[in-house]
Amino acid sequence: MRDVSFQQNAALTALGSGGISGKGLGIMPMGKHVPERHNDMIFALIGEQFGFFGSAVVLAAYIVLFAAGIEIAASTREPFGRLVALGIVAILAGQTFLNLLVAVKMMPVTGVTLPFISYGGSSLLASFMAAGLLLNIGQNRPIVMANNSFEFADE
Repeated sequence: MRDVSFQQNAALTALGSGGISGKGLGIMPMGKHVPERHNDMIFALIGEQFGFFGSAVVLAAYIVLFAAGIEIAASTREPFGRLVALGIVAILAGQTFLNLLVAVKMMPVTGVTLPFISYGGSSLLASFMAAGLLLNIGQNRPIVMANNSFEFADE
């Protein structure tokens, strides 16, 4: 019988075996032993195949996504749109960080997928719908180039 934390131990071993530059696309000798590697532990396989640099690129892409969502929420004037945008960013960020904490064995396995990366049709569809809604909120906001108009002072 396998240990209770077998999945996380195998994922942590696969993540650490990638090193700085990784083993290469499709080469995952340790990742083959990770159960549910395409769902819950996809970040461990990214770390094994692409190493620290590939993992950093994925994290940077998520940070850019979250920063863009916060910027969209901050620049829209409609209160409902602002709340929806912040809610979408919070949901996507929560899923992302929960999945990353599970992959590095800081949280128990919960079954939460990594948005836009993990295998699963309903999770991917929901992530794309959330991103589309966020883009729609960003598209329909007023474009303000400057806070105040430039005026000459009459003295």
